[in-house]
Amino acid sequence: MRSRGRSSRVPPLPVHHQTSTSTYNEKERKPSRDLKTMFAIIDNLLVAHAPPWYRTPKMQTVTLGIVFFWVFAAYTTIQFYSASTYGSDLAADCVSAVYLAFTLTCLVSPGVINKWGCRLSMFWGVLGYASLVLASLLYFLYGGEDVVWARRLVVLAGAVLGCGASTLWTAQGRLILQLASRADELDAFDHIQNGEKGKSNSHTGKLMGLFWAIFQCSSLVGGSISFIYYNQKPEGSTALYSVFLSFIIMGAVSTQLLLPPSMLQNPNKKDDVLD
Repeated sequence: MRSRGRSSRVPPLPVHHQTSTSTYNEKERKPSRDLKTMFAIIDNLLVAHAPPWYRTPKMQTVTLGIVFFWVFAAYTTIQFYSASTYGSDLAADCVSAVYLAFTLTCLVSPGVINKWGCRLSMFWGVLGYASLVLASLLYFLYGGEDVVWARRLVVLAGAVLGCGASTLWTAQGRLILQLASRADELDAFDHIQNGEKGKSNSHTGKLMGLFWAIFQCSSLVGGSISFIYYNQKPEGSTALYSVFLSFIIMGAVSTQLLLPPSMLQNPNKKDDVLD
């Protein structure tokens, strides 16, 4: 569909950033066939019915920030109070497992994202954080400091979290740069259409600033939970970690609301054709 008077056709992404609809179907939706039907339904709804205001680089950055907000509202609190929750020895072992696994798997996470795509990689990465919460729930219910299998389960879950964290953060870095590149192209196209000269400004700093602003709000929420809960009871519980698990599940579900960069447009261009 074209606007009156002149074409408002938006140029595609460069080859190294391009994610056409066909590429999206092949790289993003093909792996999701093995997921639950719910995710396939979400895919179809987003592709067919995403409103123009949602199909912008800025709104997709907000959505990406919300994913990390949910996850780290839970995890930041868990990490800060790990010593009082698990005991100093188990907390040290768990955190060491997290960062050792994170360091090692950072070497292979780009290859994982090349195969699965950013959105699906972030989904599995968020579930890595959920593994520690689930292990902690089992630790509180059936284990304790004196139960060896429960302690080992928490350490193992920390290693799984580290693997998920490397995938999550690598995918985030790639996606935010793709969103910024798409925003730059849309802005440059507007300049050409309006007959304006001069180079358009880069959107990388703006989008990264927006993402980190939303992400850092997770510390406020996590800090409020810590203030209310740990003031009364200086140790973890099944109720607290059930809340944390619900936060992380919300983050995992939110990854399915992200759109591929090629579907994005300017907010004032309702009739743009996206290649």
